[in-house]
Amino acid sequence: MKLFAPTALVATMPAFATIFPSPVTASAAVEPDHLANGCAPLAVVLRLAMAQYGEAPAFVATAGTGVVVTLTVNAKTGTWTMWGQRDGETMCLLTGGEGWHSAPDAVKGIAPAGRPS
Repeated sequence: MKLFAPTALVATMPAFATIFPSPVTASAAVEPDHLANGCAPLAVVLRLAMAQYGEAPAFVATAGTGVVVTLTVNAKTGTWTMWGQRDGETMCLLTGGEGWHSAPDAVKGIAPAGRPS
């Protein structure tokens, strides 16, 4: 089971509003090595995801609310983490888990790419 280290990632968020607290501020000389309130600068988040879980970005999309959603995955272990970004500098943990894998061909055949329903 994928468990988040308390000093590095926040495993659960009690309410959606807490997912996007005020941006993390850091001195230019000292970059944090963990999340604060579930958030950190983009580079820190991506470095932590890779260092702790071997996860790399798999996709980036913009939600209707303007929040940029990034999914980091480790294709070998199946761990995944979903991040939200409300500005160009700060990413916040949304959720994470295990069991990530590519969609099977049978599922892809239901709605082939490039053919909106």
